[in-house]
Amino acid sequence: MARPENWSKLLELHLRQNHGTAFQAFVNKVFGRIHGDNFVPIRADGPKGDKGLDGFLAPGGTVYQCYGAENGKSNKSSNVCKKMVADYQKARKSRIDLRAWKFTHNMVDGLTADMAITLDELTKQGEIDGVEVGHFGLEGFRSLLRNMTDEDCQDIIGFMESSDVDKSKLPTALDLVIEDLIKSFGASIDKSDGRWLVPADKLAYNDIPAAWRIRMRQYYAFSPEVNDSMATVDSDTVVAGIRHLYQDFRRQGLGPSDILHEMHAAIMGRITKENAEYREPAAMAVLATMFEVCVIFEENPVSKSTVPIHDPAH
Repeated sequence: MARPENWSKLLELHLRQNHGTAFQAFVNKVFGRIHGDNFVPIRADGPKGDKGLDGFLAPGGTVYQCYGAENGKSNKSSNVCKKMVADYQKARKSRIDLRAWKFTHNMVDGLTADMAITLDELTKQGEIDGVEVGHFGLEGFRSLLRNMTDEDCQDIIGFMESSDVDKSKLPTALDLVIEDLIKSFGASIDKSDGRWLVPADKLAYNDIPAAWRIRMRQYYAFSPEVNDSMATVDSDTVVAGIRHLYQDFRRQGLGPSDILHEMHAAIMGRITKENAEYREPAAMAVLATMFEVCVIFEENPVSKSTVPIHDPAH
């Protein structure tokens, strides 16, 4: 199994999308794959909580304290700083032989000044306590994944293969994804005429990378399920919103591969513990369907070979 193309960008995508308990589960998955049974996930125990121990790596005595901010960016810096101090103190008071404490986060754009100052203060306190204090973020995850096998990397941050998709689970996930898109887009901003002329050389004309071509073709097989979900909602809003998303990414000068990654992330939206199952393949099915009917990317104006496709909105 090949390592995913642009695996580093996929990692950033996962960090942005997983927050709260979902981020903690992601951390456990990464460290569990590397360290096996030596990594012991710690979960909250009712009113006792987790005692400031979101992850304990034995025998090194390292605690990876997880902070999963929404969309990889914390808007409540002061709260995070207070929690950092409180969790470090709780870890120190636990019965574990604490050797190292890592502020483990998904803030891919970096820490705020207040967080950096608090971390520096904890580092100095750690020197007094005999505890190595540091932080573990995007670059730390990149370093770990860089040294993984391709198979492990694919399993942690790759996409689900279309052949592994259970079609019976797809409709519910599609309904959630499309419902969230409508909420984020608001009222419909334009309408199509109901038919599109799709050039046969569309993939080549838009310079779509080979790996994405394969995925698009595979996931377009789920377009009937996508159209069924679209038929029950204001599909004009979905189609128009996705088209405008594409145009925005294009204006930013992104290449085809980056646009597809960003579009997939935008369609998939926020991942939570409650909606995580099948949200990724559902988003991929929507992306493939929108691509096929030229809602995203372009028709070739000189293409002579065309195939009429019905607009999902009609």
